[in-house]
Amino acid sequence: MKRIVSVICCGFLLLAAFGCARNNFTIPRDEYEKKVRVLGVVPLFVDADSDIRYPEKEVLVALVRDANRKNEQELPALVKEGGNYFAVRLLEGDPDELFARLMLRRERKEVAKSAFNQYAYKGPELREFIVGNNVDAVMLVVVNGLTRKEKVYASNYLSYLEADYAMLDMAAQVVDREGNILWEYPRIKNDSVSLKPLLVLQYPDFGEAQANASDEVDVKYKTIPGITRILGKTKNSPVIEKFAVSVVYEEVFNDMVMRMR
Repeated sequence: MKRIVSVICCGFLLLAAFGCARNNFTIPRDEYEKKVRVLGVVPLFVDADSDIRYPEKEVLVALVRDANRKNEQELPALVKEGGNYFAVRLLEGDPDELFARLMLRRERKEVAKSAFNQYAYKGPELREFIVGNNVDAVMLVVVNGLTRKEKVYASNYLSYLEADYAMLDMAAQVVDREGNILWEYPRIKNDSVSLKPLLVLQYPDFGEAQANASDEVDVKYKTIPGITRILGKTKNSPVIEKFAVSVVYEEVFNDMVMRMR
């Protein structure tokens, strides 16, 4: 049971959500552009062993794997559109096999009051993969689970509940043949950074609290049919003709690309 917090003014929410454009490069951008002319985007990973807290975890993981396959071609097209590359292409390979072969470790990070998972990859195996695909660097993206404190607002934006919510995030890196991280997502520099989850798996039941004239609200899990509908809600791709992309995937992809400019 959690207590509802009333919102005096929702303007601060819009300001925090919008923020200002910033990049996540670890080297100067002009140096990055000289170094990475051909970028390979690895098929989207799912870290099934991460902290995915959900009653039907196996069903959820299978659902996300399927959603990854349906939407992953949008990412290289967006990256190519927003950057100065000779080529950006989606690489081939089984994502589960590649993740098992390349991933070295996962580490939960807490920076500036924000929590996220950061990944490290095996140097020799990654170099072999990059060289074998004849690219300058690869972009590795992992859908992973964690629990993070968030403010979730009621539909009227007049109240919110700040609590620990189970969610799915995306963590991404661009890594070169020498194993150098050239860009990463997220890259937390200050308290103003707002992390964009792929999907929050829980919600505060404001309606039940209101119906019972209570200022206490329960946090509940979204159902598999509900998650399926959320992931399946699509829009026309702005970069691929006659392609429908999931709205929630597109939002995170756009946030990534914004931070590559």
